[in-house]
Amino acid sequence: MDESTPKFLGTGNFDVNVLMAACQHPRVPFPVSVAWFDRRKTAHGLPFEDPLLVGFIVNVRKEPKVFGFSVPLLKGNHWFTILPGLERQYWWNLDSKFGAALDA
Repeated sequence: MDESTPKFLGTGNFDVNVLMAACQHPRVPFPVSVAWFDRRKTAHGLPFEDPLLVGFIVNVRKEPKVFGFSVPLLKGNHWFTILPGLERQYWWNLDSKFGAALDA
């Protein structure tokens, strides 16, 4: 990814295709497989037990509120990661919007 990659108003709201291309970049030191998943599907088909699964990168749409009212001009997307814990008994939600990592 270089500085010519388009961003909306400098917010860093990159398209998922930028992320997928970055994972396939020659400088990535190990092979990375990226699978697309969207909210129209249920989570039942996700390979939670696959030993090669490193984690999930999640993108959610956000619409900020000011004094309880939605501000459509400020809406955007938020990226965060979910990683498996020890022996996949739990998962860590590494969303920066929280004060600390949450286990689920």
